[in-house]
Amino acid sequence: KYEFSGCRRLLCMSDAQTADLLQTPGDQAIVESTIALAHNFGLQVVAEGIEDAATAQWLLEHQCDIGQGYTYAKPMPPAQFIAFAKILAADVFPNPLGPENKNA
Repeated sequence: KYEFSGCRRLLCMSDAQTADLLQTPGDQAIVESTIALAHNFGLQVVAEGIEDAATAQWLLEHQCDIGQGYTYAKPMPPAQFIAFAKILAADVFPNPLGPENKNA
């Protein structure tokens, strides 16, 4: 199943496309072609249901823009998500003022 969100310019690939991706060359060809087509239309591609690092790596190597699934995080309550996001943001966007200015 593919979903198109015109407001955000996204094409979402469901877990039906990612579940057996590494075991099925036909699925690989479809996903690779879908990513290329979406990019040709100026869309970002979101792959849903990524459940292992190898699939995430394959999608990254084939220019998939965004991934979501248990590889990254399992569903969690809002408070736990906020703590998780703060840790992730600190790793991705380190404080330019240095570690002594964590609250800056």
